[in-house]
Amino acid sequence: MPSVRLSPGRLTALWLVLRTLDSIGGRASARELHSYASMNSLRSGALPISDGVALAVEGGFAVSDATQLDLAPLGRRALSMAQEDEPTDDLRRLFLSVLLLRDPPPWVAFWQGNPDDLDLVVPETERRLLNEVGLLPPREGGDPTNWAWWNALAHTPPSEDASAHRKLIGDAGEALTVEYELKRLRAAGYDKLANQVRWVAQESPAWGFDVLSFSGLPTAPDEPLAIEVKSLSRPSPTSFELFLSVHEWETATRATSGYVLHLWDGVNPGPPARARTTEPRILEAMALVPHLPQPAECRAQCTWASAHIVLRT
Repeated sequence: MPSVRLSPGRLTALWLVLRTLDSIGGRASARELHSYASMNSLRSGALPISDGVALAVEGGFAVSDATQLDLAPLGRRALSMAQEDEPTDDLRRLFLSVLLLRDPPPWVAFWQGNPDDLDLVVPETERRLLNEVGLLPPREGGDPTNWAWWNALAHTPPSEDASAHRKLIGDAGEALTVEYELKRLRAAGYDKLANQVRWVAQESPAWGFDVLSFSGLPTAPDEPLAIEVKSLSRPSPTSFELFLSVHEWETATRATSGYVLHLWDGVNPGPPARARTTEPRILEAMALVPHLPQPAECRAQCTWASAHIVLRT
């Protein structure tokens, strides 16, 4: 997420910074910018000028070295769009589009591209801003600065903070699965097998699953069970969205019935880790077959890399 929280006042401060920088020759120190902006705007005393400077640099509207700021081509493009003291909706749309794509906010990591989930994941302030400038709701077809922008946002790598938080949620789900498997095997009287449960994702992400356990069934209690864990931070009792990599699927097809998915939603990393329910939804891997991409006509020459799956329960 941008280091400065987005708000109408901060976007206005960004616009004031660009106009001020342009009026004094396109180059100035942050102190000079603040001084000139304060003298030349009736609203400057109520605007966070320092935040406007930070957003100008983060968005690439200005470039900064150790002492000076220079107006960048993107800043000049913004200035060509309007002359008003207040930023127009088109300008605010440009500012939001650029800032959110350059440094995606944490909610992007949990949104996963489903328009129906936006009300659940987007904070109210940002949702209101997006709505005011016409970026919300997403629209199919027509203006590509709407639908193509949302598509770009869905494919933008999350920020370091968002990635770290998503990993916390994933690790918490895996920890819940380990705890669940230990309890399940011990309750069935298989203490020795419980002691052999391995959290293989801690060893390497290349296994193709996260936890190695055992069936615990009377007919073959020690049959290995490969468990892939999928976790959502938001509660999702009637559906579940997940991404399945081709490596995970190839591992599943080799393990066949010995490969299952544990689905956890409403996950809180704690500590201690917890979820909406005390037991995961358990799904046999082969149940995903109807949801996966069909084999391409190019056969061995190409393949899919990751499948986005929405399950309704």
